[in-house]
Amino acid sequence: MIKKMIFNNIKNNKLMSAATVFFMTASAVLISLAVVIMLFIKLITEKKRHEISLQKALGFRSEDVTKRYFVKGIIPAAAGIFIGVLLSDILGEGLCGAALKLLGADSFSFVIDGLWTYLILPVIMLATLAASVLTSIYSIRKISAFECCYGKE
Repeated sequence: MIKKMIFNNIKNNKLMSAATVFFMTASAVLISLAVVIMLFIKLITEKKRHEISLQKALGFRSEDVTKRYFVKGIIPAAAGIFIGVLLSDILGEGLCGAALKLLGADSFSFVIDGLWTYLILPVIMLATLAASVLTSIYSIRKISAFECCYGKE
């Protein structure tokens, strides 16, 4: 009985460590995605600072400009997520199989969990994307309407 308990604990720890590695990797990917998107959107808003200021001087509200930049940030990244999932489904197994054949593996196949691959992970990535875009375009509210009067620097 004690041997069974020890064996079950070892087995569970191995499974738990694999789950820990998965969640750590997923967290690192999501954090990297968020940082890259935030920096990209910050770059765009700073580059277009004069234009945003001019729009505010013409009467656009901060919410209008924020919505526009939110859509500009979300649509290309969401298309990238969709295309990435599609291409990994079409080409992923063949490319990995070809690479592993060079290393001596005879056959290779993915075991794909459709719920995670096609629904849960893309939704998590889209939520991370939306949060990072909203965080980075918050600075649009701080741009004042009279900045356009100073001219471009």
